[in-house]
Amino acid sequence: MSAQDTWNLVRQLSKTEEHDRASALLHLSSKHRHSKVKPRYREATLKTDDDAIR
Repeated sequence: MSAQDTWNLVRQLSKTEEHDRASALLHLSSKHRHSKVKPRYREATLKTDDDAIR
């Protein structure tokens, strides 16, 4: 394997790692956003149920 082949392989691996890291961060960001939305919806539903009981 030549030095150029090694360098190309290192560059490809670096790009793959960066892509995987970005994908994981996006996935975590999406989970974080969805976890914030659900409690607000539940709270709004609970308030509506409480108002209906009164």
